[in-house]
Amino acid sequence: MRLTRVPGYTVTELEQRAEGLLRDRCGWPPPIPVDIELLVDLEAGVVLDILPGLQDLCGVAGLVRYEPKQGRMRIVIDADTADHPSASFYRFTVAEEFAHVLLHRDIMTQIRTAEDLIALHTWSGYQEIDRNAKRLAAALLMPTITVSREARALYPQLVKAVGFGDPAAVEAHLAERLARLHGVSAAAMRHRLKEWPLRIIQKVKRAMRQRFTILE
Repeated sequence: MRLTRVPGYTVTELEQRAEGLLRDRCGWPPPIPVDIELLVDLEAGVVLDILPGLQDLCGVAGLVRYEPKQGRMRIVIDADTADHPSASFYRFTVAEEFAHVLLHRDIMTQIRTAEDLIALHTWSGYQEIDRNAKRLAAALLMPTITVSREARALYPQLVKAVGFGDPAAVEAHLAERLARLHGVSAAAMRHRLKEWPLRIIQKVKRAMRQRFTILE
């Protein structure tokens, strides 16, 4: 196994990659929550599988395994993750492994044994490819267009209920409501709301300081 080059992606490229895929396969804006299993099913040469004991065997909730005889990638998800009380954990795990297939196919084709998986996770470039996969997964599950649209619809309701004196409460309720709509965890949504290109949290703070009843 030879891991020598880290594929480079800018945030803009990752956001564009997510939007392009969603436009092509779901329409724009896509229905929410995004059907991540459908996206995987529509990707040629990729299959999704559930495996009991994967976490115990490999120490991960999901992985990508290349099957050279079939010439395909198999996304394998731990059965306990698939049965997790929170579907958001399963959905994000699938999305992250799918993102690895989309972004790091050349690297993933080298993962064929448990030893290869260990080598990948201890590789100096792993943090960067993991960060990029998580960012693409977030962009797929929390599309900019639907998060912005729903945030603008929810903000006036929350301000009317809570008032302008408690921005933290408005931000928390907004993240929770948007998370439920998109089928992700509140923590994942809070992170998404802070980052570019959305920066919804910054917009909420500014709107509440100026006592606006709508979100720009």
